[in-house]
Amino acid sequence: MKAFRLLRFGLVFIIVATILVACSVTDLVPVLPQQPPAPKPNDDCVACTSAEAYSYYNSILTSAGLITNPKHPNLHTAAENHANYLFLNNSTGHGESPGLQGFTGNAPWDRTVAAGFQSTGSVTEGVSFGDKTPKEAIDGLMSAIYHRFGILRFDANSVGIGFKVKADKSGIAGFTHNPANSLLHDLCNSHTFSTGAYYFKVCADETKKIEVGAYDGANDAIKAQNPKFVIWPPNNGTDVWTSFCCETPDPMPGFTETGYPVSVQFNDYFYTTAPVINSFELFDASGAKVTATRLISKATDVNKKFDEFQFALFPLELLTPNSRYTTTAKFIINGSEEVISWSFMTGAGGR
Repeated sequence: MKAFRLLRFGLVFIIVATILVACSVTDLVPVLPQQPPAPKPNDDCVACTSAEAYSYYNSILTSAGLITNPKHPNLHTAAENHANYLFLNNSTGHGESPGLQGFTGNAPWDRTVAAGFQSTGSVTEGVSFGDKTPKEAIDGLMSAIYHRFGILRFDANSVGIGFKVKADKSGIAGFTHNPANSLLHDLCNSHTFSTGAYYFKVCADETKKIEVGAYDGANDAIKAQNPKFVIWPPNNGTDVWTSFCCETPDPMPGFTETGYPVSVQFNDYFYTTAPVINSFELFDASGAKVTATRLISKATDVNKKFDEFQFALFPLELLTPNSRYTTTAKFIINGSEEVISWSFMTGAGGR
């Protein structure tokens, strides 16, 4: 069986029933336990710590209802190495060039393998450059839809995060995160399978064969711990950005800036068929529908990065600062219509 590698590239500069059964909105929007407040951004870049970055990253996952992704030592080393490479070479992106300072591997999976992580098939990466704190970098990635889906993964249970900033706090900094499935790392550390259907070239040792049931089971084991779907911004979320700007590849070509996107993504572990969207709408504080919007799905994504379980609605104009918005999405999935509705508050505006 042909090998596959999962990786969403991109970077931020600044993934019909005849009878419809109506579902309860209350039942569908996740009710999350009260979470401790997210750590405040550290104004002193020199004192930004690894623990602060992991804490804030996992507060994002928890707000979305996902399981936390603890620090994996091998992934952490790889992420720190690439953040250092970006910092040393005043560059951005996922590639590294041999001969430049801090080079540890061309592609993300090259670097994670070099750091000792044995699975290549589950590694993804998000990077940013120029942020002054880990929080600022993570918030920027969450505003960028492809990178948002790269963080809000149903199949990840571990992560490595790297952050490097100049001592003069000039904002010249590199940030990298590498989420992955550590169960696949463990599989790649075990024996090679000799019978049955298998995947190959998904481990550091490309000759190693991983039985399909074991590999898929490792992914399903993580997906089963996560919710049926994830919304963003979270229900009753606060201090949400009012705008989106700048992602590579660009999900909104022709626009210099848009409003902050809202999104829904479904966990394919729980659904036998992909959802069919009936409507995806945004309403302002007065209850008026925001009419200037663009829906992105697998069918309409110009960069072909979305899968059939991911949907995003982009307001074409910036959201109003310090205002409440309500989103309502209607989908047909598993033969029933599901109505998902939630609200959030924007912040003061700007980044």
